Amino acid sequence: MNLKENKFLGRVQTLIDLITKVFSFLILVIVVAVTVQIISRYGFNNFIKEVVPLIQQSFAIFLLIGGVFISSRGGHIRVTVFYDLFGPRMKRFSKVLSFICMSLFLGILIWQSSWMGLNALKHKETMNGIYKFMPMYPLKLFIPVVVTLMLIVGVLHFFKTWHNDD
Repeated sequence: MNLKENKFLGRVQTLIDLITKVFSFLILVIVVAVTVQIISRYGFNNFIKEVVPLIQQSFAIFLLIGGVFISSRGGHIRVTVFYDLFGPRMKRFSKVLSFICMSLFLGILIWQSSWMGLNALKHKETMNGIYKFMPMYPLKLFIPVVVTLMLIVGVLHFFKTWHNDD
């Protein structure tokens, strides 16, 4: 890998680190919201309905960003039971096949979540039931952005490890 590619990978990693660090503070929002809900519910016998969608949407965003962070660090669990038995040629074929499957899955997810998010924005979609006051479109628009980051991380990982036989 040449110096230019290393600089590019470094910039992408820095951007991902910045985004994930900013959103990592969502765990504090989740902890505070759950604590308030528990104290309110069991201490004062008062259920605060407004807290539930905040917890749900914050947790969804936290999980999406966490997936990007773990992917960028190569931290996903890899099952290499058969992979270790393959020769170099079969390992390359396996990498290409995995890359194609990942790209197709994430590409379709970006495509579908994009039009769903734009449709939700167009109709100012809100949650159902007693949570009609909470908008859904910000979360739905956030999904394709995060999945695009995940795809970028996957593409970079593929090209970074292309020549590795392990």
